Amino acid sequence: MFSSYILYDTVAIEAVYFPRHFSNECTGSSGAAMTATTCGTSSGATATAAASRNGDDEVYSLTLRDILLHRLTERYVGRIIPSRGLCVAITEVMEYSASSVRGAAASAWLTATFGVCVFAPTPGTRLKARIAYQSAAGVYLTIDLFVAIPFLVPAESLVPGSCFSAAQGFWYLPLDTVDQEGGTHGAELNAEQAMAAVTVGSAKAGNGYGSGSLASSMFSSPTPAAAAPYNAYMVGAEVIVKVESCTVQSEDVLSTAEEANGVGGDGTIHIMELRGSFVGDALGPMSWFEKDDGA
Repeated sequence: MFSSYILYDTVAIEAVYFPRHFSNECTGSSGAAMTATTCGTSSGATATAAASRNGDDEVYSLTLRDILLHRLTERYVGRIIPSRGLCVAITEVMEYSASSVRGAAASAWLTATFGVCVFAPTPGTRLKARIAYQSAAGVYLTIDLFVAIPFLVPAESLVPGSCFSAAQGFWYLPLDTVDQEGGTHGAELNAEQAMAAVTVGSAKAGNGYGSGSLASSMFSSPTPAAAAPYNAYMVGAEVIVKVESCTVQSEDVLSTAEEANGVGGDGTIHIMELRGSFVGDALGPMSWFEKDDGA
């Protein structure tokens, strides 16, 4: 589910980040850049010496490693790295070069080699998520780690027997299609309760995350209204979902999409999207598997 990668990038550090006490340039006798370990140690030693000279007036002084970590975190964490996935952390600053001051802003430019932790679940991974909204295409999910990445459970991948109510705008599972052995379900709702629970989420179905064309032919004729008793897919409900695919577009694909937008074409594309499934044991809304208190 999480992967580690080593990246190389050029970083600009604005003058406001420069510490008052700074180590000498991190270069060897030949002028070549030295490693981050050497540079970081020198900066740390300078900060310690400054604190000793000034007593309690200066308890902490930034090191170049701190500044680099901050700048890299700003640039990468919470963003999707093309062909990789969602960056959740900078794991390590491995190396960085000596800096050179360029431009009107007098920023210090340097190159850095660093590690990143990326979220890109492999097929078969099980995740806990929540239902964000629903449409005829299926059920859209969200997890705490992200909210902007489309995560769809297509109609054909819902719990077998699920039906879509066009009138009420939600998916439901008629109870007569469920094996009742081992007791009843704790999430049985009547039509009025289910409609109230999903009204808010159903109104969001037009935000562009999906299309009704994704629904399979077996669901192409949704029922006009759900008939009780049934279990409803409720907006906000926790679910267990199995990842079927995780697609992260490359820079080339994104560039092509941008060019298509520039010439008036429909180049809309999601840089990352997930597809999931509720087909299998212990998958779907968690409340459906809870036992009644009196069971």
